[in-house]
Amino acid sequence: MYLTEEIKELLTRIVIYTLIVVLGFTLDRLTKAIVVNNLSLNVFRQVEIIPNFLYFAYVRNTGGAWSILSNATWLLAIISVAAVVGITYYLFTKKPNLHYFIAMSFIVSGGAGNLFDRIFYGSVIDFIETYPFGYSFPIFNVADIFVVCGAFYLIIYMLFEEHLNKSEAQKKILTVQELRKKDDEGCKK
Repeated sequence: MYLTEEIKELLTRIVIYTLIVVLGFTLDRLTKAIVVNNLSLNVFRQVEIIPNFLYFAYVRNTGGAWSILSNATWLLAIISVAAVVGITYYLFTKKPNLHYFIAMSFIVSGGAGNLFDRIFYGSVIDFIETYPFGYSFPIFNVADIFVVCGAFYLIIYMLFEEHLNKSEAQKKILTVQELRKKDDEGCKK
């Protein structure tokens, strides 16, 4: 059976998307299950991982990042559904380049993890507590890590996109020049 380039590209995108989303969602669910089964909720007890820097502490967040919009769980769930569905639709209909595709897949993965919590628990399970430079950073989870990694990837790519595209164009020009040179050499013989 012969697959067209368009079908191959679609299948590749489906595989990449599925791997990223399933991996992120699964890691998020597993880590949250471990926390829920092994730590007490809202008890001021931390499990020290790296002294003065990294701890696990089980809390429930009814808001968004930094507890913004606390107690607006259903509003945040609706926004999350719209984001996950909208981004997924965009990824498969507009066919952005691979860098955008991967970054946005990471964001969908994290969004889906926290959406699951909002729907089934009425709040998001957070447990990673850090103290960079002695500052108490807001507690977060694996889904948040996927969202942030996707966002950073997207920002970094956007900052260097023009340079990367020039490099790819230059490679194509060199390839064309090499082909012309080989043609010229072949004609001389």
